[in-house]
Amino acid sequence: MYVLVLAGLPARIIKANLSESILVVHICITITLIYYLVKRYSIYLLSENWKSNYINYFIVGLKWSIPLLTIHIISLLIPSIREKVIADYLSMRIISVKNISYIGLLIFSIWVLSGAIFEEIVFRGIFLKKLQKILNATQSVFIIACLFALSHFAFSQINLSELINAFIVGLLCGFAFMSTKSCISAFVPHLLNNAFCIVFVLII
Repeated sequence: MYVLVLAGLPARIIKANLSESILVVHICITITLIYYLVKRYSIYLLSENWKSNYINYFIVGLKWSIPLLTIHIISLLIPSIREKVIADYLSMRIISVKNISYIGLLIFSIWVLSGAIFEEIVFRGIFLKKLQKILNATQSVFIIACLFALSHFAFSQINLSELINAFIVGLLCGFAFMSTKSCISAFVPHLLNNAFCIVFVLII
């Protein structure tokens, strides 16, 4: 930022576009990694016959999404919980929710959704599959859900309500994955959860 200021660009314009530019870079890197991993390890990550069974995998993912959707709907309907969630979003450092533009919202949405796919490939497709060779399925799902939840606070202070939400998402995605041994099932709850993030930003 300081280099751009020295180059003569106004600081307020730089600050307004810096977070969006960082998200665009994140999106490009994330999508590249997703493409590489799926192309190279599609059978390992999506299962051998995923092309003929992807609809079944999707339905399984929807079934495991029901508890999550119920929690989100309740959080939208109860004013005190809704206000708490909105307050959390307003305090987000990753994007300026108060001053977000339509382009910014689009960039944020792509980043949130692509991030969900990448996280499922890493946590369920790789880590969970490796761990279940050592432990049983339930233990593996719980441990990876804990790691998944904690990973969201690697560079920020832990918020208990957000930690619990991330842990629940991790559990549901883990059990969805174990039901089919395919990341496709795990994508569904995670993508729906992150879609609600976009809904909350729209509400704000």
